[in-house]
Amino acid sequence: MSPDQDIDHAISAASLVLAVLAALYTLWLGEVTRALDAPVAADRDNRGGARKLVRQALLTKAAPLFAASLAAAAIMVPRSWSIVMQAALHGRGTPFNDVKAFFLLTAVLLAILCWVSCGQILRLRKKARDLET
Repeated sequence: MSPDQDIDHAISAASLVLAVLAALYTLWLGEVTRALDAPVAADRDNRGGARKLVRQALLTKAAPLFAASLAAAAIMVPRSWSIVMQAALHGRGTPFNDVKAFFLLTAVLLAILCWVSCGQILRLRKKARDLET
């Protein structure tokens, strides 16, 4: 695959997906934060509400966001790799291409969102374990 093939369509689609995922992250951050901040009651029998809150945030917010951002980033890997390899092979001999640069930036931002949502999953899982003990 040539990195230039339909790159305008690819960057439009990637930017749209990034915008939607960023909006979902913003909308869901409050619920994830509430779940992470839920107090661990001393009495194990009084932790049901916190357990439900953590489980719900994990299954309906953090995990879907991670899966979607991972899928989007994975879709971008082949073209991103081609762009990077093309730049490495041709070096400074080719003119700067802002569309390719923005494509790579979008891929990096999606990877960051994937990383952040993975961190949320790990913290929510730790919180769930804390609530079980």
